[in-house]
Amino acid sequence: SGLVIERDRARQMASGEREREANLGLAIGLSIGSGLCTSIGGLAVFLEVISKQSQSRILSSALALSAGVMLYVSFIEIFGKAQQSIAKRYADGAALAITTICFFVGMAITAILELVVHHITHLIGAPHSHEPLDPPPGLTGERAAASAMARSSPVGEVRVVVNDDAARAGPFYDGASGAPGERAHERRGANGNGSTTLDALAGVLPAEREGSDGSRVDRTSVTSTALMTALAIALHNFPEGLATFIATLAQPSLGIALSVAIAVHNVPEGMAVAFPVYYASGSKRKGFLWATLSGLTEPIGGSLGWLLLRDHLDDLGFGVVFAMVGGMMVFIVIHEMVPIAVKYETDQVRTTGFLVLGMLIMAVSLVLFVL
Repeated sequence: SGLVIERDRARQMASGEREREANLGLAIGLSIGSGLCTSIGGLAVFLEVISKQSQSRILSSALALSAGVMLYVSFIEIFGKAQQSIAKRYADGAALAITTICFFVGMAITAILELVVHHITHLIGAPHSHEPLDPPPGLTGERAAASAMARSSPVGEVRVVVNDDAARAGPFYDGASGAPGERAHERRGANGNGSTTLDALAGVLPAEREGSDGSRVDRTSVTSTALMTALAIALHNFPEGLATFIATLAQPSLGIALSVAIAVHNVPEGMAVAFPVYYASGSKRKGFLWATLSGLTEPIGGSLGWLLLRDHLDDLGFGVVFAMVGGMMVFIVIHEMVPIAVKYETDQVRTTGFLVLGMLIMAVSLVLFVL
């Protein structure tokens, strides 16, 4: 009987491996599609009708909706499937314990990545903030929205602020004091935390330009901000790409639902990258390009994860990775998506409504896939 059990287990493992291999093409396609949705957000810089609307509200609604989807699928579907996969090798109690541990390990890994990004910003002196500041006086309309979008990006609160008065004052302007001839510098908020606001001047910093005193505008701060934006978005999208990839290999319907949720919040994420770059550089093409590049790490993350793990993804390995991915997603939701959605929507009932709607959409989708 022992030989029969071992033979049945081997058949199940072989069947699971064949099924995952069959879903490989779909997994790659979904991770690419959801990742490139940042390009859709980047296109907003070319559409004046969109750029003049309240991008912060769009961001908040999309993030809340996606947060609801990702929370529901992580706790209800991903955690359960991870436990079921591990239970094929261990008793139910042990499987639950292993799944729980791996879930929190995934959260810890994502938290460490966030700390790495924050540490790098200190090392290279890139402008960033520990606490958000209100937009400078006189920053209104689409530029204020762009400032909000920049602050909302999961970049350790990197912000690019554009000020019309700054453009008139010249290439050196201090948005805090209003005094021309001074570089943007670190300011202290009421809470005492250091916050650096880069007053990038629209149309002044697409290239180095002479100031009124014959000096050159130093673009190091602008470049550092852009690099940190790209790095943070890359780290943010990597686990999402892995989640889409692994979920699709396990169950195509789950992967499709998850990729749609990620795609929805990648659109405002692309806007969060494109608008600050556009207003800092004066180039819509650069804004669109940076938004597109920020999403490419999603399919890269999924593909790289598969290449590294495919030889180890038996039932146990698959369950462990799936549980860790669930933890990564939950951490991203509670650490970044929900706080940002709340921060940039004055009507919290609206934010809660979109979050619950996202959970409802995911729940209905999973039920329909089963029926």
